[in-house]
Amino acid sequence: MKPGQIDMRNDMPKLEYRTVLELRYLSCWPWEKIALNMGFCKSHVRELNAKALHECERILKSSAHFSTYQQFSAKTPSQNGTIPKALSDRM
Repeated sequence: MKPGQIDMRNDMPKLEYRTVLELRYLSCWPWEKIALNMGFCKSHVRELNAKALHECERILKSSAHFSTYQQFSAKTPSQNGTIPKALSDRM
């Protein structure tokens, strides 16, 4: 694993967060399909996505990932609603 990348199996604590991120950003599923697959309403899935992205940010700020996070956050606003490049490269 490259420095600054997130290991989804070990770093992301909640299975629901991993599932939403994987289905949305790896499989490119629409929110409706993710909601149906997970048994939640679309708004709840979007809330899980937001929480998962905040968790990614928290992980990136941790000591093991902090220098890469600083480089990323200097270039891209953290509230842009997209998945961080460090995470997308790993996924």
